[in-house]
Parts: sequence; C-alpha cells; structure tokens
Amino acid sequence: MYAPTVALSIGLDAQRQAIEGSQRVLETGIEAQTNLAKSTIDTVSRQEDVQRRLLALQHVVAHRLLDRIDERDIGVDGPSEQLRTVTDDQFSRLYDGHSELFDAITGDLEEGADALERVSTKYLDAVDELAALAVAATEQTETQFSGESSTC
Repeated sequence: MYAPTVALSIGLDAQRQAIEGSQRVLETGIEAQTNLAKSTIDTVSRQEDVQRRLLALQHVVAHRLLDRIDERDIGVDGPSEQLRTVTDDQFSRLYDGHSELFDAITGDLEEGADALERVSTKYLDAVDELAALAVAATEQTETQFSGESSTC
C-alpha cells in the first residue's frame, strides 16, 4: 500500500469515527432533554402532592380553631356552624382550583414532553440516515481510491 493510500485511509477512518461520535453525542443530548422533561413532570406532581397536603393541614387547623371557639361558651349560638360551612366551601374551592391548576400544568408539560419525544425521534432518524450515507460515501471513496492506487 502506498503512503497516500495509508494517509487517506487514516483520514477517512478518522472522519467515520467523528461522524459516529457526533451521532452518539447528539443522541445522548436528546436523551438528556427527554429525561429532563420527564423529571420536570415528576417534580410538579410531587409539588402538587405537597401543596395538597399543606392545604388539607390548613383545613384541619381552621376546623380546630372553630372547635376552640365552640368550647368557649360565649353565649352566641349558630355562628360557629355558619363559619364551618363557609370554611368548608372556601376550602372546597381551593381544592378544586388547586386540582385544575396542576392538571393544566401537568397536561401542558406532558404534551410538551410527548412533542419533544416525537420530534427528537424523527430528528434522530434523519441524522442516522445522513450519518449512514456519509459513512457509506466515505467507504466508497476509500474503496475507489485504494482501487485506483493498486492499479498504479
């Protein structure tokens, strides 16, 4: 084998490795983005759970406060029951609003993650195809060059 053939072979091999390495880096980066999107959804779900528990705790505290008011005989009948009803209605609205808000946030995040995954899959398929073409062209060039040099 002649020195130009060896140099070309080394250069084309380096090019092939660079194409394959770039492809792996791109795949890893997209996989990281997809994992980040899924982690964000999990984090929001956990945050929803924590906030819902805090809301429930506040509801219990409000009822205990009303219990304390009932324990003290201040000579007024009825306001405590009215306050309980109002308190329960307000907390019911808070629970509903909380659920609606987090359902909307989580739904949007899930749609975004699904879209990212679909686009990423198509993009990676296109990159795989282009990389395969580039590697095939590199191999064809190498074959042609080594065939020409052997006839010299």
